[in-house]
Amino acid sequence: DLMVPLIKHLLLLCFIASAIAAKGRYPVAIFHGINDSCDSEKSQAFVNRFGSTVENYARCIEIGDGYQSSWSLDIYKQSEQACQTLNEDKNFHGEFVVIGISQGSLIGRYIVERCNTIGTVKKFMSLGGPLNGLYKLQCGQSEECQLITYVLENIVNQPELQSVVSVGGFWRDIKDSDSNERVSNFLAELNNEKPNKQESYRERILQLESLILVKFLQELSLIHISEPTRQAEISYAVFCLKKKK
Repeated sequence: DLMVPLIKHLLLLCFIASAIAAKGRYPVAIFHGINDSCDSEKSQAFVNRFGSTVENYARCIEIGDGYQSSWSLDIYKQSEQACQTLNEDKNFHGEFVVIGISQGSLIGRYIVERCNTIGTVKKFMSLGGPLNGLYKLQCGQSEECQLITYVLENIVNQPELQSVVSVGGFWRDIKDSDSNERVSNFLAELNNEKPNKQESYRERILQLESLILVKFLQELSLIHISEPTRQAEISYAVFCLKKKK
């Protein structure tokens, strides 16, 4: 199970310095990755262990039916649903922390940058998030895998098809990475790569008390644009920014 070493190293590294410093202060909203749900054993283990560590309210925010929706629902719609569900929970009407796992990191960034939250995001943590895009599926040589890969490789030039699968919203064609036309709409929006820049996105990131990005150097399934060689057991790098008092 990939989440076991992830949870272990996560607790030993970043949250010794950051999340535990907020012990008892901030509730935590968690967004799971693709092909997962809040009801899964690994998600529940993560939420329970993390909640007990920070001694505060921790909740995995579910979107749709979890597993299927994580693949089939447009990433924009997933993010909008996440924003709505977050605002319906009174525990997040004050200051809170957002944690995103893999694809959930992009939904978390949407919460930070675009969601009209009732409360205020104080800390954001990304665990293996494809923050600069996804360019390949490492899923084998099956006909199904090849078909999905073919569809994805042809999605970026057809915005109307980017909602067919969630990863269409953050697919990036590395063969023409300098062209805005080769970056999916959702990813280009979050990264402010569109011609009309949104200064508010930058300002909301800068207002965070801390920003923590955990990069998986190796993994078994998805390959992120900035991590082209991940193929074995998880290893990781941690990048943390914390405002001076």
